[in-house]
Amino acid sequence: MSLRPELEGLIVPSKFYGILAAARPTVFIGDPDGELARAIREGDCGISISVDDVDALVRAIRHLKGDAALRQRLGGNAFLRYCERYSAPHAFDRWVEVLRSASPAPDARVP
Repeated sequence: MSLRPELEGLIVPSKFYGILAAARPTVFIGDPDGELARAIREGDCGISISVDDVDALVRAIRHLKGDAALRQRLGGNAFLRYCERYSAPHAFDRWVEVLRSASPAPDARVP
């Protein structure tokens, strides 16, 4: 998965959620200090690589290919992260919070 660093904070590639839900490790190419890289680090669910670091990408793919236990651990962590933060019930609860915080107080009068 990749994201141009200048787009960090504006969008999240939707494939990120699918990768997590499929219990697969994420290989992310983008801003190593951005939101996605932080989420991947915090969830211990993949590897983040700076844009244009081809050697690091090759090493990461080879490392994941050769280490089934690592793929399983990162994939399990990915699915856990998905369930805890991004699954439909969780997303619904977050939307309810957003809508409640955006609505006027019950006793507020609209002119």
